[in-house]
Amino acid sequence: MTLFRVLFISLFTCCFTAQAQYTETINSNRPGASSGAYAVGINVIQAEGGITYMKNKHELRKQDFGGAGLEYEFRYGIWKEAFEINLSGAFQFGSITDNTTGTKTSLSNFKINTLGAKYLFYDPYKKKEGQAEDKPNLYSWHANHKFAWKTLLPSVAIYAGMNFNLTNTPFVYGSNFNFSNLKEPTMSPK
Repeated sequence: MTLFRVLFISLFTCCFTAQAQYTETINSNRPGASSGAYAVGINVIQAEGGITYMKNKHELRKQDFGGAGLEYEFRYGIWKEAFEINLSGAFQFGSITDNTTGTKTSLSNFKINTLGAKYLFYDPYKKKEGQAEDKPNLYSWHANHKFAWKTLLPSVAIYAGMNFNLTNTPFVYGSNFNFSNLKEPTMSPK
């Protein structure tokens, strides 16, 4: 039996189970690039991931960098429906080529890690306890279709996070590789 047939048969004989949730919110789906005010909910874990590819050239040092990276974000809702903690970051690997000497150095490490918390303070659509539900006016089409001013009020949340390095990384936060060998603090506010 050929390798192709073995892979084909094993692929269709294995069973996979997955659970998903539909959302009407459209965002960039890049971890950490877009974040709404709402939390994920109590005891809900959400994971996002992405792959990056880069090729950079440093003209002054005559060096090239080529590599790839993995971005991730994990969100977990605890305590209340409006509170969540999250861990986001990126792992980068690649190689630096020094064009003057022809040497090639491989690098791989975490580029950034951020641990944070978010709390939703105000949600204009959430009903207060004892507040009547908005019902349609059966006598007036105009009353049902007038402009709703409360739709202009945004949801308000506060976020606090801290950047931290797990190891002595060669990557400086916000850049693709560390040419100047800057020392970065172990922890810094976000």
